[in-house]
Amino acid sequence: MNRLITWFALITVLGLAGCGFRPLYGETATSAAVTADLESVSVDPMRSQIGVELRNHLIDRLTPTGQRGSARYRLAVEIEETRLGAAVRLDASITRYNYRLTANYQLIDAETGDILFAGSSFSDVPYDVVESQLATVYSRFDAESRAAEAVSEDIKIRLALFFDSHRTETALLTASPAS
Repeated sequence: MNRLITWFALITVLGLAGCGFRPLYGETATSAAVTADLESVSVDPMRSQIGVELRNHLIDRLTPTGQRGSARYRLAVEIEETRLGAAVRLDASITRYNYRLTANYQLIDAETGDILFAGSSFSDVPYDVVESQLATVYSRFDAESRAAEAVSEDIKIRLALFFDSHRTETALLTASPAS
């Protein structure tokens, strides 16, 4: 049985090595370059309270060591909030909501104004409505905060994948064929 497990693990590792799999995070030359690209993104201001929170989460994730003086890229984000009643009592009162935060974003070249990458990210977070209004308000704020955190993480991952794939494509285009 141990031999079977060992062979299975070996075949799995060899299969992953052969398919071109490589981690996005780790100690590689591209991860340092991707980190530098992420740190050169400036996040445009947003007007709503949840927009300010989302912007702060994005800044914390993209530039954990602090924003650079001049950014090569701008991230423009438009958000949309939706609350949908999910649990209804017999008297038609709603006891649970699903809060959805949707962010449509564009990565813009700061010098030329060209849109380099665009996408959409969302997060659904439920929250309860209880008899205490204060507890319900805190529950709603917590749901909004968790949604903003999840959306910011998703945007960061998508931007990192964009920068990594863009760097890989550029490297393939500039590589000279072997003669």
